[in-house]
Amino acid sequence: MTTALEIIADALDEISVSTAESPIEDYDAQLARRKLNQLMTGLPINTGYTPVTLVDDTLTVRADVEGYMVKQLAMALAPSYSRPIPAQLTADARQARAELFRRYVSVKPMPFPSTLPIGSGSSSVGDFDDDQYPGGFDRDITAVSANYTLLLTDDIVEVDCTSSPITITLMAASSANGYGFGIRKVDETANMVIITPVGTDLFRGEDGIRFNAYDTLLEFSSDGSNWV
Repeated sequence: MTTALEIIADALDEISVSTAESPIEDYDAQLARRKLNQLMTGLPINTGYTPVTLVDDTLTVRADVEGYMVKQLAMALAPSYSRPIPAQLTADARQARAELFRRYVSVKPMPFPSTLPIGSGSSSVGDFDDDQYPGGFDRDITAVSANYTLLLTDDIVEVDCTSSPITITLMAASSANGYGFGIRKVDETANMVIITPVGTDLFRGEDGIRFNAYDTLLEFSSDGSNWV
């Protein structure tokens, strides 16, 4: 059975912090253990993962989840070591996430609605099924209801401001060059979602932005210097 330490070693190898065969310093191991627990307990699907207390703990997930864990953990650790994230790692991490969701989430068959136009893939009587949703689970959702700092591993952040305004703090644009994210407000109150860059970074030419329109999805990306 695979241990957390083996996943950590492979993740550090991905970002050239150490090789998979090299001894890992205790600080690095504990940092990676905490990141791994955050990643896996934050997933909106049940993989059977149990948070690890010791890096030598045996993982409680199936083998087909381990590749996802390595890639996502490498992405999460890279900023802590000021390591650039290779384009191939980014692509591999997204692919691993898509494959994980396809394995663990299924779309149950449902009848075509009578109003569905002919020519949209429904020219005969039948059901929708998984095959008609290629890549439909590529978007990873993080739900927040309190102030939150965006992570490189985030995709869509859904913000519930029912209780109060919520601030989403961005990482430095220089550490997220080429990354794109989305923030959606999911409540109908007048409370604001406040997006705040750090340092001298700008968000579309401004110091920040706020909005309170229900179901608004704001998508943006880093050009290496600012958010656009």
